[in-house]
Amino acid sequence: MTKQAYNALAAELATIEKQAGLYLHDENVDAENARDAGLEEGTDAYWAMMLDSAAMTAGGRAEDAGLDINKLVGRTIY
Repeated sequence: MTKQAYNALAAELATIEKQAGLYLHDENVDAENARDAGLEEGTDAYWAMMLDSAAMTAGGRAEDAGLDINKLVGRTIY
């Protein structure tokens, strides 16, 4: 998992947020989760945690809105 994969998902979520009027993504929350896990910023493990955090958060927030993040994104992320 790389920074590019995280940024690509973040861009997808931003587009969905605008289209659906939802709050799905917060990079600060993802970074806090990665730091709390003791991961060094910029490492592959850090970006993997960032990606996982973004997917889990978006999935949970979509569920709260009665939606399926996987359908919104068009593939399984959560």
